[in-house]
Amino acid sequence: MTELTRKVLEAHLVNSNLEQVSYQEVIQFFHQDEELKKHAPDRYAEMDPRTGVYILYSKARRHRPHDYPVLQEKSTPTQTVCPICAGKLTSVWDIAELSEGYTFINENLFPGIFPFTTEGWPLISSAAPECCRQRMPALGTHFLQWHSTLHDKDINNMQVSDIFINLERLAVLEKFLLTQASPMPVSHTCDGIEYHGYVGVVKNYGREVGGSLRHGHMQILHVNIQPKRLQQDMALLTCCGKGFSAILQERNTPELTIRAYGHGTMLFLTPFCMKRPLEGIICCQDTAKNYLHQLTSGELKLLAQALHDATRGIITMQAQQGREVAYNLVFHVGPIGGLYIEVLPYNQEVGGYESLGIYFSHLTPDESTLSYRGVMENG
Repeated sequence: MTELTRKVLEAHLVNSNLEQVSYQEVIQFFHQDEELKKHAPDRYAEMDPRTGVYILYSKARRHRPHDYPVLQEKSTPTQTVCPICAGKLTSVWDIAELSEGYTFINENLFPGIFPFTTEGWPLISSAAPECCRQRMPALGTHFLQWHSTLHDKDINNMQVSDIFINLERLAVLEKFLLTQASPMPVSHTCDGIEYHGYVGVVKNYGREVGGSLRHGHMQILHVNIQPKRLQQDMALLTCCGKGFSAILQERNTPELTIRAYGHGTMLFLTPFCMKRPLEGIICCQDTAKNYLHQLTSGELKLLAQALHDATRGIITMQAQQGREVAYNLVFHVGPIGGLYIEVLPYNQEVGGYESLGIYFSHLTPDESTLSYRGVMENG
């Protein structure tokens, strides 16, 4: 596999540090990039009135060159040239040196959202009744953070110190998107700081869960649409006076703690309401921390260790089960009473009853916790 060198990376570098640029400058580059505009999605979103779930449409995304083609034999993945290693990149906005190679942030060539206008972008919330009756303008920016320029490095096998650097830069991007002056109007205020729009951070690993590239990365959306899960997190906080992270820490028994870091400062837990085997939650003991950029360096280091342990455990156990490795990391950040990260391995298929809202799991939370502990103790 061709390694992405610093020289090739610098050929696409428009800025080496997001803290030295404005959101308006980023949008300007989006609009000047003809290749990016060619792959722009549709300008609207539809909402399912039954659930409040949003659907974004993009004809261009079906033409993505990816590493997970449809296979005749699922167990024999084909080898293709990695476009990242080959230097097929969009503009690079942030770069940081690791113990080996670099981590960097660039624009998604096949964005799920796009800043079609430089004027004001209306905030869309599924709580608004009119959303059920009309199309909604979908606007924002879509970035990627590549864990390393080395193709075979990912969270499960990187040094924890390198994962920490990844998280530091991800926190900078999160703060940049939410607090910089932009066409995105204010969604809420936190500690006297105005926050603009909503940020969604996910990691898709494996084709079964939407991972179209093997080269390890995070996806980051800054959108004018309030994600349904964020709305539910906020509704829970309003209803109960505490967020999901706090409820989890209160209701979970000690037997459901997979691992505690820093004397419990960061926790890796099996939720008492686990829907699928090996699902986990990583959360901060301090539920006043709602964003990555609010975490201290010490907390980010503990989070890096937790993510390393979780992903390494998933990959080990899925290999033991003879399953193709696949998992999602879903970051819940916002005014929700404590940030948390869902660890979602693909270990059991979704059936009809799950679509109806009733889940069956072939492991109990206690058994799932013991499975993680066993792997970690032996690893």
